[in-house]
Amino acid sequence: MTPISDASGNVGDAKRGQRTVFATAGHVDHGKTRLIQALTGKQTDRLAEEKRRGISIELGFAELAEQSLSFIDVPGHRQLVHTMIAGTGGVDAVLLVVAADDGVMPQTREHLSICQLLGVQRIVVALNKTDLVDSEIAELARLEIEQCLSELGLEALSIISVSAERGDGVAELKAALIECAKSVSCRSRSQLSWLSIDRVFSIKGAGTVVTGTLIRGSLAQGQEVHIVGPAGVESSACREIEVHGEKRTEALAPCRVAVNLARLSREQVARGQVLTSDKAVPCSRYLDVALTTLPEVGHQLDDRKPVMVHVGTTRRAGRIVWWGDGFAHLILDEAMPCTGGQGVILRGFSGDGQYGAVLAGGSVLDAAAPAMGRRREARRRLRIDALTSLAVSEFGSALMTWLELSRPQSLDPRLAERRFGMEPGEARSALRSVAPDGEVVTLRDGCLTSAANISDATQRAVTAVQAHHEQHPDEAAMSLESLRERLARSAGRVIATLAVTCAEQTGALVRTQSGVSTPEFAELRDTSALTGVLLAAIESAAYQGQSERVLLGTIDDSPVRVRSALAELQSRQLVRRLSDLWFSEGCLAELRRSVQDHFSRSDLLSVADMKALLGVGRKQAIPLLEQLDREGTTQRKGNDRVAGKGLRPLP
Repeated sequence: MTPISDASGNVGDAKRGQRTVFATAGHVDHGKTRLIQALTGKQTDRLAEEKRRGISIELGFAELAEQSLSFIDVPGHRQLVHTMIAGTGGVDAVLLVVAADDGVMPQTREHLSICQLLGVQRIVVALNKTDLVDSEIAELARLEIEQCLSELGLEALSIISVSAERGDGVAELKAALIECAKSVSCRSRSQLSWLSIDRVFSIKGAGTVVTGTLIRGSLAQGQEVHIVGPAGVESSACREIEVHGEKRTEALAPCRVAVNLARLSREQVARGQVLTSDKAVPCSRYLDVALTTLPEVGHQLDDRKPVMVHVGTTRRAGRIVWWGDGFAHLILDEAMPCTGGQGVILRGFSGDGQYGAVLAGGSVLDAAAPAMGRRREARRRLRIDALTSLAVSEFGSALMTWLELSRPQSLDPRLAERRFGMEPGEARSALRSVAPDGEVVTLRDGCLTSAANISDATQRAVTAVQAHHEQHPDEAAMSLESLRERLARSAGRVIATLAVTCAEQTGALVRTQSGVSTPEFAELRDTSALTGVLLAAIESAAYQGQSERVLLGTIDDSPVRVRSALAELQSRQLVRRLSDLWFSEGCLAELRRSVQDHFSRSDLLSVADMKALLGVGRKQAIPLLEQLDREGTTQRKGNDRVAGKGLRPLP
């Protein structure tokens, strides 16, 4: 098959060990691309315009395979800083190229600022074009480089004088790069694969190919993967994997990879999307980040300022809102796929003279942060506490704070792991390391909450039932479903159900035939004997019915208990209230049979007929007829009734 990787990259099989990824940095025309060619023998400029103009426009890639070094050659032109940022995401070290005849230039400083903001500390400097200047000029350039690095709080591991054109010093530079690579600690293998896509192209006979730096996890031939972007998720599989033009069955981070994707067209994939093993990774408009503002920016990076946000190979317009203490909330115009721990760069996006300028940078702490909402001081302080813990990878403390922030709802540990950049399953172990026994509760849906939150929800359940008793003293209990729905509006269904169960287990609430009640109210409403007395009184009244006023006057008990007993009888479908009269269901069943018999002899039923049929007055006849209308036994026609659709024929 035609090689799919002119994106070149490094491998990753365990026998060859982990590769070190370098990005170039430096001003335009200082010889970055020519130096990479001198080091590796590879020309990284692949576009016709790049070769014609002699400057890099897109990212280029090369490697020293035997030394396990990969290089990302980034553009130096100021208008292409966004491409430079895309190339530096996830790298281990930087090869800074400075031309001895120019010295430190604006893009030199800007590129170094980006490195500092992204936390790239390993820097090897190539003082290039030394063949064009005398030793005194070269030494002045060296001193200028050291001063520039010092001003940014950076330090070069080594500064090597070279001439990319003549090859002078290239061997020494290669040795310095190898020595730098030795200082890069081995990354633990992640279960989550993460590749920020920087190139997409098609090859005839192969299909869609993407390239990028694999910053986490691994990719294997045949593995199911997902392309995540603001428009949603596209699923695919790794048909083939190449690293610097060499086919591989597996690639381990960190490395440069080209992946031939199955089932996806070129139009379904774009630069800035993410190739990952988890289709549920965050793609959000809201990020919480730790930021360092460049000194020259000062106080110009104010709340709600428009900025351009760069994470990996993705960039979005957005606005910044400061939490305080170096933490900020970013509101993006369009969702961005990212994960906790990725570097972030902010550039100017307004017409205030800062357009395109690097303003600040740092790292993503929460890749799917909740919208800021009202900045109440207590919650703002909790958010800052959580971000402070995330900034130093104290995930257990951060999760404990988020359990508090999530109240009264629960926290999904799987979502938290994706938001904060943790490994799958790490949230529970992180919490166990900091939470006392019994303080964190695992719910039946796998989510987590605090014991204090369950206690609060339980108390809210009791309070809700007490309020119901006060508002509806005639009702024997609050229905279980009503109580759960009321609690679920704020806490969610699972916590609502658990809270009711806990209240019952502690005796704060009791379950009755009618629903849920407090023990005191249930005892007050224990009307088992009284219901028998009332039912007998209502049944004996037959079609005359019993008014509540008469029942309250003749039954020797409190009005509350009498009304409770009546509600209990009605919930058990033994009696029914029509207007202000109570009738037994047995009486109403007999009424239907009498009406059926009447319609077997006559087509109409008048109020007078009803009174004569039952031996009652208008007070009883009217509500009984209206009940028959409601249930369809009769149908009103003028002042009379005819047989309704619900009338059953006599046997």
